[in-house]
Amino acid sequence: QKQWKKYEWNNKIRKAVWRGASTGHTVKFPDGSANFTSLPRTQLVLHGIQRPDIMDTDFHKLVGRFKGQEKSLSHITKLGEKIKFQDFMKYKAIIDIDGYGWSSRFGSLLCTNSVIIKVQPGYVDYYFNTTQPWIHYVPVYSNLTNL
Repeated sequence: QKQWKKYEWNNKIRKAVWRGASTGHTVKFPDGSANFTSLPRTQLVLHGIQRPDIMDTDFHKLVGRFKGQEKSLSHITKLGEKIKFQDFMKYKAIIDIDGYGWSSRFGSLLCTNSVIIKVQPGYVDYYFNTTQPWIHYVPVYSNLTNL
């Protein structure tokens, strides 16, 4: 509750926020290369680029097969500053999206006084089935068409 008082609803930034790394499964081509834009997290960042008035979404680093490609991918995406967990609570909404596996911060996000926008997970933690869409989080399709 101490954090809730620090980040009162009326003083929060009127945007949804997400920061993370370029983890997740991509479309792979026969030559072994991967399509960066097929990464669900890339799609989320692109939504934020298109709608900066309502979303603050950035990668804070590129990892895996995209590590070191910041310059060559700069025309597609952008890198932002990493945000400390408690600073996510400055925003009215926090987006949660899987990477290579389930989102390990979902449980902690439920303890914030922000709206949690949960992209339909491919993997879930043991407690996920005890949560309910539209009560504990706002559900979003995995293809982000209803974001």
